[in-house]
Amino acid sequence: GSAGPLRGAKGSVWEGGIRVPAIFRWPGRIPAGSVSSEIASTIDLLPTLAAAAGASLPRHQIDGMNLLPLLEQPQAKSPRDHF
Repeated sequence: GSAGPLRGAKGSVWEGGIRVPAIFRWPGRIPAGSVSSEIASTIDLLPTLAAAAGASLPRHQIDGMNLLPLLEQPQAKSPRDHF
C-alpha cells in the first residue's frame, strides 16, 4: 500500500500510519457513497456499535465516542476536535 504524500506507513506514528480509511455499509441507515474526513479511531467502535445495537456501555468511563451520528449524516462533525 501507499500513504501517498503522507510520511510513514500503517502502524507508525507518522501521519501516513495514523490516517487509514474505514468503510462502513448499512443500507437504509448509512447513505451510499457518502464520504467524511472527520477524526475517528478504533476506540470509537465499541460505543458506536453499542449505540447501533441499542446496548448500554459499561459503567466505567471509556475513551471511545459514539460516531453513529457521523455515519448516518456524513456532513455532521466528529465529537472529537483532536486526538
